[in-house]
Amino acid sequence: MQKRTNSRNEAKLRIQKRQEKRNKISTQAREFILAFGTYVRQLRVHTTANRSAQNAQKALIKVIRELQNNGENALTIVFAEGHSFVNGVWVRTTHSVWDMSLFLTETLLRMRARGISLAAKVSAPAIADMASIMKEYLSDGAPIPEDVTKFGMPGVTFYKIPDKKEEETRKAGREAAISALREGLLVAGDGSNVTELDLFMRRRQKALVQRLVQLAENHPENLLALTTVRDAAVDPGTHAFMVTVLSVALGRSIGLQRDELLRLGVTVLNHNIGSALLPESVFLTPRKLTEIERSTIEQHSLSGTLFLLENYGFSPPIIDRAIVCAEHHIHANGQNGYPFALGYPPHLFARIIAVCDAYHALTSARPHRSAFPPDQAIKLLRRLSVPHVDPLLVKAFIRLIGRYPPGSLVELDTGEFAIIIGLGTGAKPLQRPKILLISDPEGNPMQQFLEADLNQRHQRRRAWIRTIMRTHDPKRLPDPISAYLFADRIVLPTMAP
Repeated sequence: MQKRTNSRNEAKLRIQKRQEKRNKISTQAREFILAFGTYVRQLRVHTTANRSAQNAQKALIKVIRELQNNGENALTIVFAEGHSFVNGVWVRTTHSVWDMSLFLTETLLRMRARGISLAAKVSAPAIADMASIMKEYLSDGAPIPEDVTKFGMPGVTFYKIPDKKEEETRKAGREAAISALREGLLVAGDGSNVTELDLFMRRRQKALVQRLVQLAENHPENLLALTTVRDAAVDPGTHAFMVTVLSVALGRSIGLQRDELLRLGVTVLNHNIGSALLPESVFLTPRKLTEIERSTIEQHSLSGTLFLLENYGFSPPIIDRAIVCAEHHIHANGQNGYPFALGYPPHLFARIIAVCDAYHALTSARPHRSAFPPDQAIKLLRRLSVPHVDPLLVKAFIRLIGRYPPGSLVELDTGEFAIIIGLGTGAKPLQRPKILLISDPEGNPMQQFLEADLNQRHQRRRAWIRTIMRTHDPKRLPDPISAYLFADRIVLPTMAP
């Protein structure tokens, strides 16, 4: 017990020291921005030989050296919409720092640049040349450089402005996901219209699945972000839709072709059709079900199958729906589950649905229990995998959404809070995913959310910029998770120019 206490105290001490160092670097970063902007402004009215300009240059070099003495050997400063980032870390601003950041941002925009990288021990002449070049672009009539990276200064590199098409693509992906969500809620409704499978509804379901497949191909992160919607007012009608979203994403990750994904999506939308035929009170019981109530619920698979075949015939699409409706609660080995044992593994679509249905059920609130946080649901799903659900599909599902699924609320070693967006871009995408920063290191909410990749390291000392310390229950947030994931954000730049 004493050893565990000592270990915790040592961990707290390490975190405290790291936070103190980060606070010191953040303070020096603010001084760097002020000194940098002051020097550029001095050169606007003076030559480099002027005493005021030389004093401003000395102050700038002093701050750069102080940052380097703290381990920040190479410095990368990037500006975005008035925000400033030093070596990928957001600098909390004061009024004067904000004003200077805007000034430097506007100056760099005239050069078609967004930031500057200074190598270790960059020389004073190189800094003077850098500031002189920036001074030339303070006026509106200055010529726009073709390639800002070609300015020849040893130890100084300008960053290009990112392609606008990339940001437009990101925004279009979020808008497409929101549009698909609205259509999905209309198609699913409150669950009462799920049995109305006339020709119009079947075509509408197919069109919805086509949109989901396109999202899976073009914007997979936005597709998975849909599953974070947890509005209690619409939850009864969203379960089938959310399971459809997860199933389409999982089907694509295991290599199903587009026509197979369309078949899969349509069958998932109707896999729980039998539940709409049961009394609603059975699903709202805030206690453990009796044997009779459980037996009634377990008949929904067979009831749905019979309903489909009796009312809509034996066309191939209806048969697909009927098979999946009958088998999605049969265990992966085919020996257990309900409504009966097959003796062989159920249909692939039914096994995919079983995995996605279990995960969404765990992350959704029920009358007798609260919802599990996404990372806890993943752990429970792994324990459930044999023999209830296919273990290979569970592994594929975890590879798809990560150790920290989209919508997980995490606390970082920097003190910041973030929401998981999707898999990272590095060698360990499950452990180091993409995140959306929603608070600063002091825990204050951000007015503008920041997207970052936990795969980012410091340029020279190779330490991770951010690391996940622990997870928290998303219910502690004032707004639903989906409100954060579909909001506009600033994408933090990578460390490489």
